[in-house]
This record gives sequence, C-alpha cells and structure tokens, in this order.
Amino acid sequence: MLDDLDTMNKNLLRGRILKALHVVGRLGAAESLVRKSLNAAGFTVLPGELRNQLNYLQEKGLITIQDPERETWVLHISPAGTDVIEKNVKAPPGIELDK
Repeated sequence: MLDDLDTMNKNLLRGRILKALHVVGRLGAAESLVRKSLNAAGFTVLPGELRNQLNYLQEKGLITIQDPERETWVLHISPAGTDVIEKNVKAPPGIELDK
C-alpha cells in the first residue's frame, strides 16, 4: 500500500512540476524556483528526488533541461507538456493533474 501511495504522490508531483513550468512560460525557471513552488503546494522534495522527476519528465518529452551539465538546471515546459496542462491531450501514464 505504501508503494501505491508513493506512486500516487510522484504522479501528482510530476503534474505540479508541469503546472509550475507552465505558469512561468517561455522564460523557464531554475529548479530552486520549482522546488519552492512545490514546497508551497505541500510537497517536500529533496534535491536528488526532484532531479529524478525532472529527468523522467524530460524523457517523456514534456520538459527540457537547459545545460544539464551545469550545477543549477533551468527548466522549460515543452509544447507536449503544454498540451498536457491545457488538456489538449490526455496526460500520459505517470502524470496526474490535480483537479
């Protein structure tokens, strides 16, 4: 049961990341800003876990990571990520948008 809860939280967390990046638009956001947004929404995320989720979203084609070799990442929502947030397409497995 704990694994199911963790999976549900990860799915919601990924949706929240997409929403945060959608709000900032084309300028993108530093991962620290995304983490602050997540904390304000009630998610406690360690830096390593956030990076795991960001990599997941990038692999799905929903975000891009600018200069991933740098210490601080700058994140951008992709057109596919925008379509998910705007509900032009169904959210893929692993992403849950809260109501």
